[in-house]
Amino acid sequence: MAAVKAGLATDALLDTYSEERHPMAVAMVQHSTNTGKLIDAYAEMTVTGVPPPDELIQYGYGGSKQLPSLSTGLLGAGESRWIGQLVPQCVVANGATSGTFDEVAGTQWVLLARTDPRGLVSADLRGAWEKLGAAFLTLEDPNAASLLGDSDVALIRPDRIIFSLGPDARLPEPFAHAAT
Repeated sequence: MAAVKAGLATDALLDTYSEERHPMAVAMVQHSTNTGKLIDAYAEMTVTGVPPPDELIQYGYGGSKQLPSLSTGLLGAGESRWIGQLVPQCVVANGATSGTFDEVAGTQWVLLARTDPRGLVSADLRGAWEKLGAAFLTLEDPNAASLLGDSDVALIRPDRIIFSLGPDARLPEPFAHAAT
């Protein structure tokens, strides 16, 4: 909403909110409910000695039932499993400042690459991203290399959802007029 209010995005951005968030909200409620059942089952285990059922254990930390990812809404095209996922907490740098993604990224769009992303986009596109207040971060964490895969740049939304991965960092459609 802030981007629309500031004139940095069109009203079309607002139309994506319910479309992308409703399925995630339903899945989050279901996930939370099952996590609560798991906690209850562990508490019951202290009395009965009977371990929680396997279908609940998968909702525990490190289990196979992870939080859902976005599949609709303001997402870029592509086949990467990372699109729609929360960006992992990896070590990144912004010039001389290095730290975890959350420590360094701030609350704006992020262009993330193995080298300074400014050198991977045209001057016009770089100017548009700068106008939007984007952060240009370098991935320093070798354990997170799979995030980029064969892509040059990851575009990460202010809510930490990975928008796209690709050879460039085109502006999402609702923000395209920022390039003018």
